[in-house]
Amino acid sequence: MRWWRRRWVWWTAGIVLALVVLLLWPTTAVAIYYTASNARSARQTAEAALRPVDHNEAVQRRTHELTEQGQVTDRFTAAVARLGETSPAVRLGGVHALAGIADDAPAMRQTCINVLCAYLRLPYTPDPGSLDNDQQTAMTTEEREAHERRRAEFRGRCEVRYTIIRLIGNHLRLPVGDPRSWQGHDFDFTGVIFDGGDLHGACFTAGTISFARATFTDGFDFRSASFLWWPGRLRRRDVLRRPG
Repeated sequence: MRWWRRRWVWWTAGIVLALVVLLLWPTTAVAIYYTASNARSARQTAEAALRPVDHNEAVQRRTHELTEQGQVTDRFTAAVARLGETSPAVRLGGVHALAGIADDAPAMRQTCINVLCAYLRLPYTPDPGSLDNDQQTAMTTEEREAHERRRAEFRGRCEVRYTIIRLIGNHLRLPVGDPRSWQGHDFDFTGVIFDGGDLHGACFTAGTISFARATFTDGFDFRSASFLWWPGRLRRRDVLRRPG
């Protein structure tokens, strides 16, 4: 009878367990359902809360980019306006401002280079020279003063032009990997008179380079300048033969 009693105990326990499961199952199922539903609602709420944040961040980034672009445009406009001033000091400020923009904003670099090269291509009045005693005696005071003004204007133009050439040379001597290097860009020196400044060691890579009808004086420093599309080191007479 012991085995029967033991079997009866197991049956009783099984029946009790089944009754407990039947009684508790609806409550458990409801709890599981509401737990999953709450978790889903919480996730949806969090996602909905993050969407405006992401949108706001995107708007802020775009606003910041537009602000920076506007600032660069304003700087560029002001720098170009300075190049048209009569004062050499103001024009020099415009030249350095354009070089600074080219360094800070690579997207504007070629445009700044184009403006600087265009300034070099402007008509260039030769040096009126100094007056000897006979010439000074033959001139009136007004004529002598006008002559001195022309000489001062010429020296001012020279200083601006030589500064542009030096800045171009400085940036072309920087290696390609340097973020401020101007290698690989276009340079149009058509008809430019190179009577001062410094392009020694400048390296022209890729881009379109034109020295058509350019004039070089004996004092111009073009030592060791090179073009990667030209075999070997470039000599000055090779530059002068470079097709436009």
